[in-house]
Amino acid sequence: MKTPSQTNASYGAHLWLNRKRKDGSAPVLFPDKGPSDVFAALGHLGQFVVVSPQHGLTIVRLGNTPDDQLDPVNDQLAKLISAFPKQ
Repeated sequence: MKTPSQTNASYGAHLWLNRKRKDGSAPVLFPDKGPSDVFAALGHLGQFVVVSPQHGLTIVRLGNTPDDQLDPVNDQLAKLISAFPKQ
């Protein structure tokens, strides 16, 4: 599930990966701000499950934020992950 798709490096098998897209389009997660091993299941209106294996951390958000307003949420998520020590 965490193996990048041949056509989209930021997507695995039903999971988003914290990587830049080959075509240069906007990343789905936060590759310049968080660990490269982070992966996520993303739902509607900002609901997500994000996993950082190197931190032993899983974050679940059951929020309700329009998709075009999620950039600040992602920025804070990257900061939250980096606040935890690596295991």
